[in-house]
Amino acid sequence: MLKKTITLLVLIYFSGSLFAQKNSRERYINKYKKIAIQEMERAGVPASIKLAQGILESNAGQSTLARKANNHFGMKCGSQWRGDTYYLEDDDYNDAGKLVKSCFRVYKREKESYVAHSEFLRDPRKRYRYGDLFRLNPRDYKAWAHGLKSAGYATSPTYAEKLIGIIETYKLYQYDQKAAPEIDLPDDDRYPDDTPVEEVAKEEIEVEDSGLLFLNDVKMVLAEKNDTPLEIANRTGVKTKNILKFNDKLVRPTQDIAVNSRVYLQKKRNAFRGKRKYHQVREGETLYYISQIYGVKVKKLRKRNRIGDNQEPAVGSLIKLRGWRISKSKKPKTVRSSDVPEKDFIEPTKDNRPPKKDQQTNPSVPDVKTEDPVESDEIEFETGDEIDTNETFDPFDDDLPTAQPIYHRVVKGDTLYKLSKYYGTSVADIRLLNQMRSNIISVGQNLRVK
Repeated sequence: MLKKTITLLVLIYFSGSLFAQKNSRERYINKYKKIAIQEMERAGVPASIKLAQGILESNAGQSTLARKANNHFGMKCGSQWRGDTYYLEDDDYNDAGKLVKSCFRVYKREKESYVAHSEFLRDPRKRYRYGDLFRLNPRDYKAWAHGLKSAGYATSPTYAEKLIGIIETYKLYQYDQKAAPEIDLPDDDRYPDDTPVEEVAKEEIEVEDSGLLFLNDVKMVLAEKNDTPLEIANRTGVKTKNILKFNDKLVRPTQDIAVNSRVYLQKKRNAFRGKRKYHQVREGETLYYISQIYGVKVKKLRKRNRIGDNQEPAVGSLIKLRGWRISKSKKPKTVRSSDVPEKDFIEPTKDNRPPKKDQQTNPSVPDVKTEDPVESDEIEFETGDEIDTNETFDPFDDDLPTAQPIYHRVVKGDTLYKLSKYYGTSVADIRLLNQMRSNIISVGQNLRVK
């Protein structure tokens, strides 16, 4: 009798545990499914995979790391992390073979952890490990699960099966379908797979009676044999420094340029004004290449397609060349990772911090508050140039591209206006570099200022 009673109690205990686990996982899914879908659209990581990994690695948000540090994916500090830290025993050992506490990142919000996880997988420095994942169908969660295991994301031999089990138990694959669907390209956006890349958008090039070439209403030339920026400058009468400025990858006056490369003699446009609305990415293509093909600024392609700095689009993905979706929402929601690439971070010092309030030349000038358009699904403008109506073309602009990005770690009292004055830039440019949709900044935040 006693044995039967014990068995019954054990069954009741395990049934209760399974029921509690199911409830906690369902609550977790309902709480984070929206950001998972947004990250799939932004970075290409399947929403189902993101949620399953979050459930598995954070115990559905109940792990110590998730509760104390808002860290749902076990992201460790690394050598360049400048945010808050939390120490916990994991899998790090000292020289004597003794388990020591590992350093983990602390995020202010759970959403930052989700974004940082995407950035980790898309980090160009880890392309040799995770790059092949972004060539998979983002709606093939099984291929992604096995791909993560093959890439060495986790040491468990059953990691892929665990992810697949969670996805299928809770039908997480449904959230992959709720991300932006694959677009059936119209005929004007299609070109045969064997079309040489140099021929893409070539039909859009116009030849003036004077012999000048125009693409996307921007003056350009096709490089000849042994051409350099200096040679083209002498031939066209455009200043060498402006040719370097208008063509991002040209950095030296004597740099060799491949024959038939497009070299722009004016600033590229904010959007493509030709027939095509999308470009489907093929092997080896970068955002810079697409920018050159269509005469559209790289930074505008990044912003329009929500592609972060140092990231490249996945093969087969569609790059939107024109059209904005904006709304008048006064409370835009945005998530940014505070993870800064190792080679780009510059620790603030007394030489690169803004002057104190009493040292400012005009401390009475208030912080500028502006509202940028926010991407949504409400109104679409097809010309693509409405966003920057104040942008003008200045052929005598002396500003050249910065050799290396500069970052600033926010301290108490900083404002975007103060930073813009100190670093010689503008509030709008800082917001664009960091994909910000408001002027709100936080102490400890790493901002790219140039």
